[in-house]
Amino acid sequence: MALAAAAVLTAVSIGGYITEHNQNSELRAERAAVLTVMSSDDAAFGTTALSGGGTVQMVASKSSDSAVVLTTNLPKLSDARVYQLWTVIGDSPTSAGIIKPGSDTIMMTSIKTADMMAITVEPAGGSKQPTTKPIATLTAA
Repeated sequence: MALAAAAVLTAVSIGGYITEHNQNSELRAERAAVLTVMSSDDAAFGTTALSGGGTVQMVASKSSDSAVVLTTNLPKLSDARVYQLWTVIGDSPTSAGIIKPGSDTIMMTSIKTADMMAITVEPAGGSKQPTTKPIATLTAA
């Protein structure tokens, strides 16, 4: 019985270590990607106030094909709505993901050909195409 308990405790400890190690590795990779964008020779910075409150800042680098979007004080939405981030080429928006509640840094990729980034308020789960007018836009550099 003691041997079985020790085996379970060991398995749980190893599982916890692996999970924590993977989370730390992901965090280090995200930090490295953010530093790459921010230190790029072609890094372009932009800031805009959101209609309804909050601000969005973006650092974009076409050479690294990435952008870092920082949000501050986004107004809380009902559970039926989400903020969605878009890359826009001409008149064609492509979803870059949902801004999760409480998240303040979003890493975007595949921005090399984008003309701008936009944020809209969409139904929970997001949309394939924007269903509302952007509450913020930023030039992609």
